[in-house]
Amino acid sequence: SLLREWGYGSSSGADDLESRIRSQLADTAALLREIAPVPGLLDVFCLPADAHNLKVLLKSRLVGEPADRLLLAGGCYETELLRVCVEVDDYSLLSPLLGERLRGVGDLTDPFLLSVTVDNAMFAQMLHDAGKNELLRSYLRTQADFVNRLSAIRANRLGWSQQQLDRVLLPADDELPVSPQDGDLPEVEREMQRALRRVVAGQKDDSFGPGPLLYYWLARQQEARALRILFAAKRAGQPVTMDDLEL
Repeated sequence: SLLREWGYGSSSGADDLESRIRSQLADTAALLREIAPVPGLLDVFCLPADAHNLKVLLKSRLVGEPADRLLLAGGCYETELLRVCVEVDDYSLLSPLLGERLRGVGDLTDPFLLSVTVDNAMFAQMLHDAGKNELLRSYLRTQADFVNRLSAIRANRLGWSQQQLDRVLLPADDELPVSPQDGDLPEVEREMQRALRRVVAGQKDDSFGPGPLLYYWLARQQEARALRILFAAKRAGQPVTMDDLEL
C-alpha cells in the first residue's frame, strides 16, 4: 500500500510487485536517457525494456494469447514498431546489428532459447551504443563478466554441457571462455553490485559525464533488489537482516 501511495511503478498499469519494479526501472532508464549530457549516450539503459517487450511479443505470438498488459514503457523503440518487427520477422527496422543478431528468432519455438537470443542481441546493441565512452564500456564489460559467472554457476547446478552454457553467455569484448563452475549465487550478485559501484565511483561527481546518472541507476537497481528480498522474506515468514540487503 505504501508503494502504491508513493506512486512506485505506477505506470505499469498492474498491481503486482514485479510489474511495478520493472516499470519503475524502465521509467528511470527513460529519465536518465532524457537528461543525459550527450543525446543518445544513455540509450543503453532503455534497451532492457525493449528486450522485455520483444520477448513478450514473441512469446505472445508463440502461444496465441494477447499480452499487452505486460509491455513496458520507457524503451528506445515504440512498442508498435516492435510489434511490426515481430509480425514480419525483420529486426533491421531497429538497427543493422539487431537485424543480424535476431535473424530467424521468429522461427524459435523454445521460449528459453527465444529469451536468450533476444537478451544477447540487446546486450550486443548496448555495447555498440556505448561507443567509445570508456566508463559505459567498462560498466557493461563488468556486468557481462558477472552475469556470465552467474550463468556458469547455474549451469553447473543444472548439469549443463559447455554447449548449453555457451548459448546463454552475454557477448563481451574479451570473449574469454567461461565453463560451468561452483559458487554462491547471492554472494556473486552482491559482488557484482560492489564491482559496478567501483567502476562508477570515481566519476559519480563528474557533472559533465554519465557518472552521476550511472550511480543513480545503480541505486535504483539496489532498491529493486531490496524490495524483492523483503517481499520474498515476508511471504515466506522469514526475518531479514541488513546483511541480506548489503551490497
